[in-house]
Amino acid sequence: MEPWKEDTVLIRFEHLFAKDEDTQYSLPVQIDFQHLFADVNVVSVRETTLAGNQWKEDSKRMVYGLGQNQQGIMSPNVVGNQFLVELKPMEIRTYVGCPAPKEGMINVHLVPHSHDDVGWLKTVDQYYYGSRNNIQKAGVQYILDSVVHELLKDPNRRFIYVESAFFQKWYMEQTAELQQQVQMLVEEGRLEFVGGAWSMNDEAAVHYHSVVDQFTWGLRFLNDTFGECGRPRIGWQIDPFGHSREQASLFAQMGYDGLFFARLDYQDKNNRMQKKTPEMVWYTSDSLEENELFTSVLYNHYSAPPGYCFDVLCNDDPMIDDQQSTDYNIKTKIDTFITWLEKMAESYRTNNLILTMGDDFNYQNAVMNFKNMDKLIKYTNARQSEGSKINAFYSTPSCYVKAVHAANVELPTKSDDFFPYE
Repeated sequence: MEPWKEDTVLIRFEHLFAKDEDTQYSLPVQIDFQHLFADVNVVSVRETTLAGNQWKEDSKRMVYGLGQNQQGIMSPNVVGNQFLVELKPMEIRTYVGCPAPKEGMINVHLVPHSHDDVGWLKTVDQYYYGSRNNIQKAGVQYILDSVVHELLKDPNRRFIYVESAFFQKWYMEQTAELQQQVQMLVEEGRLEFVGGAWSMNDEAAVHYHSVVDQFTWGLRFLNDTFGECGRPRIGWQIDPFGHSREQASLFAQMGYDGLFFARLDYQDKNNRMQKKTPEMVWYTSDSLEENELFTSVLYNHYSAPPGYCFDVLCNDDPMIDDQQSTDYNIKTKIDTFITWLEKMAESYRTNNLILTMGDDFNYQNAVMNFKNMDKLIKYTNARQSEGSKINAFYSTPSCYVKAVHAANVELPTKSDDFFPYE
């Protein structure tokens, strides 16, 4: 329990027993606020998501498998007496601003991103300001400055951001005019928050109370600053070493639609890619209802395809489209790109592919990234006139999940951890 906004208090109740763990203590429990807080005048009670960033009755969440209604959206259960509370998994919302995939094509969702550790080889401030670059060349303030500038140039461009600790620090330093422009980018779906916690937490050696608290802190900032459009819909755990069922359960309870990660045991990943099972419905709890979570294993770690990292930290060749230049390379670049995508498509069940275009502390000079990605998309799609079935466009993880959900394919299931990790 802690003070919240204005004259309100945030309270969490937890049922410590699993389903069927004990004949008596595993039974549902109702809590009467007026009885529990008899010395306080409780005038209203309103349930939120687990992280306190959304009213539960406003939530609608995509589901896969059991419990799916005709629209594939699960609605929240409503408790009649506002003072009798049952904590249940959250649902989720609708989407805006997504590109439309093309029928009969392999739709390639290019997702520009930067993985920015909130403290690793350097301190948080050293990472933010870009000091001590002899340790690691990384300056988060320049990433956000540069990305926002490039997004404003072209409404087709997209970018996702994860770590609220850095974004809050950067946002509070901006002018009112630039803050308004950032609000516009968020509202139009061109800048999308995923994950959204204070940092991207480990899953193997943390306590779930700390995980919930740091999500609450980050999501509260996003909610207070950007409202509905700033609420993350996707879990983005791309760098933790292995993944726990409990973390996935927390995402389901916080109302997320899906989860993406990169690090799982190499044997498990190879097997999944061979058997077309890198995407699944993860049943995250034996005790909680409505616990399923769409989960996707990224194909190439969380990096760009080999040869297509256009960042200042990379050494890959740019897209050179001047046919008078002796370094002209568009044909070779596009031939190789299409071949790589066709191989990738063999591992996934729908005609949608998510392509991560980024890596650790990428986009410090975002003009390099976006200028070359613009050309990559342009010349890839130009091949459609020659019979190519590749359709590339800027996208986000939530738009990708929406497209996969709409494909209505049968997905495998999972109900345990992604541990150990090797």
